[in-house]
Amino acid sequence: MQLTKETFRKEELKQQEGAYTIGNGYMHIRGSLDFQLPFAPQNEVYWRMPANVTVEEARHPYSKWGCYIPGIVGNHPLLNEEMVNLPYPCGISLSINDVPWVFQEEEICEFRQILHMDTSEYEYEFTILHASGHIHVHTVRCCDWDDPHVLIQQISVTAESDVMLKLSCFVDMDVTTNGYQHFTERYASVQDAGMEVVVTTDAGCAAAIVQQLETSAGLTKGEQQDGCIALDVHAEKQLYVERRSSIWTTLDDNDPLSA
Repeated sequence: MQLTKETFRKEELKQQEGAYTIGNGYMHIRGSLDFQLPFAPQNEVYWRMPANVTVEEARHPYSKWGCYIPGIVGNHPLLNEEMVNLPYPCGISLSINDVPWVFQEEEICEFRQILHMDTSEYEYEFTILHASGHIHVHTVRCCDWDDPHVLIQQISVTAESDVMLKLSCFVDMDVTTNGYQHFTERYASVQDAGMEVVVTTDAGCAAAIVQQLETSAGLTKGEQQDGCIALDVHAEKQLYVERRSSIWTTLDDNDPLSA
């Protein structure tokens, strides 16, 4: 059984993200696209007032990344204790011939989005209408059922012409929850084929994300910006990456953060 959508409309994204959410009882990831969308910033700060949610006018009308672990909370000045949106572990961006590609609705076709309900896998693909020729993007991600701390993401990019591709795999620590930034401490490091992020919330909860990338393409340390660390994958015409995230918190019985 699967849930499938074969049209892209940015007005429907946020609604779809809820329907395509995956999880394994430990972690939960909203069914969003992993590209930074120019019309949906993830670090917007604003005051969300206590109100009747049935009549509240929603912010972020287009898209919102979400990575949640029940029990990892923060203290909102007005909304009190709330579950915190953790650093987003699945972020990707693409450059073609050293030019950053910006996701635009009019520049893609053959969009398809699938939630595989039997395996709890979330999949999406689309084709970029680039001046050099078509470029196909396909991603699959799932929360592991054997090890509930593990999130697996597979990404493939294929161009029909000879172009240089650069895929940046990043973790975004700058995400907000209900327009509020709950992280009081942030630590990040990048190794040869992996990244590590540790954050502490204003309620004293801590979470760590440790990632490893497997690819046959070239791999280099990406540009580090405020809130984001990245590893860049370089290839000509075609590339494939498997990205494994291991996520732990101070609520876990075998918590490595307390070691």
